Amino acid sequence: MAKNYIVTTYQSAELFLEEFKSESQKWHNIVRKQREKDEPKLEWTLKNTNLSYRETVKKVGELEIMIFEYYRLVRVAIVHRSASTEEKLVKKYDKLLDYQAQIFSMYDVEAPNRFDEINFDDFLLFSRVIKNIAFSLCEIAKPSNEALAADIDIKKFKKSIKNEKRFDNAIKGEIQTRYGITGQDAELILKLIHSDM
Repeated sequence: MAKNYIVTTYQSAELFLEEFKSESQKWHNIVRKQREKDEPKLEWTLKNTNLSYRETVKKVGELEIMIFEYYRLVRVAIVHRSASTEEKLVKKYDKLLDYQAQIFSMYDVEAPNRFDEINFDDFLLFSRVIKNIAFSLCEIAKPSNEALAADIDIKKFKKSIKNEKRFDNAIKGEIQTRYGITGQDAELILKLIHSDM
């Protein structure tokens, strides 16, 4: 059952990477390098952020990338079993053995495990690593408050524009819903919107 969870979780990760590509392109006008044949999507994504590859890897975390790559190969082995994939899996697993104590202290799971011993802890580790990678990538590609303020269509809020408190609450709700931004950043974006009105 855990292997099925890993396959499903990987599909969600790939969907995130596709959406991230579009979002980061929108905010940073990145000229993307062509993806090489058989180049993993995460690797390609790391090469195509608004930072250098080295800076991106440092912010995302080399260990997280290694773990992600191991479970990507687990997924490949589940869906397209081959001898070459199994060899790569063993090599990736053996590399991760050196980090098991660190992984346990960071994620509180008994994982990763060998392919034939994959269990629920592997699923937990993989999903937590994906979440951390996604968070790091979003932090890297975060647009400026000015860009976010310019992106909000205030015409949608015509009805509440006469009542400043209502208008502010509507705009803050939009900022939170669309961008997941609250607190001080939301207030700054709101001030920028007011200054442009």
